[in-house]
Amino acid sequence: MRRSTLYLRIYCQYLLIRLLALIYIHQMRTNFFGAFTCAAAFGRQMLEPKCRGSVVLPTSINGLVATKGMYSSAYSLSKLLLYG
Repeated sequence: MRRSTLYLRIYCQYLLIRLLALIYIHQMRTNFFGAFTCAAAFGRQMLEPKCRGSVVLPTSINGLVATKGMYSSAYSLSKLLLYG
């Protein structure tokens, strides 16, 4: 194998790892931190007198059972954190 081909393969693997890390970060920001921030904001308002209600966090069965796919592990982890 030529040296330039080896460097290209290593660089492609590096880019793939960076892409997967960005996908995980995006999934966590959207599914977990977004829902947690909204729940915290509404929860503070619900502590006021005469303000009653419930906070319902959306989750899915993928939080308990992982499905196949490239993005499913990040999605499943973010939904599991919402489930508890």
